[in-house]
Amino acid sequence: MQETCGAVTGAFMAIGLKYGFTKGDDQGQKDIVLQRTKEFAARFKDKFGTLLCKELLSCDLNTDEGQRLHKAQNQRELICMNCVKYSSSVVESMACSR
Repeated sequence: MQETCGAVTGAFMAIGLKYGFTKGDDQGQKDIVLQRTKEFAARFKDKFGTLLCKELLSCDLNTDEGQRLHKAQNQRELICMNCVKYSSSVVESMACSR
C-alpha cells in the first residue's frame, strides 16, 4: 500500500514491546510509549525526510512501471535496507539507553 515505511512500523512495534503496558489504565506507560515512538519518528524523518514508503522510493509500487523502476534502481538494497538498518540501530540504542 506504500503508506508508512515497513521499517518504521516495525520500529513502532519493537518500541511497543519494549515499553508497552499490560493494563489499559496505565497512563504513565502509555505516555512513555508515545514519547519513544515520537522520538523515533522524528529521528527517522530527520534522516530520510519522510516516513512514507511512496516518498522514500519516489515511485508507485502499485503500478507495473513503479515495480520496474524499483527493481531497475535496486531500491530494495539501496533504500529499503538502509531504512531497516537505521531503524534497528535507533531502536537498539533507545532500548539500551533507558
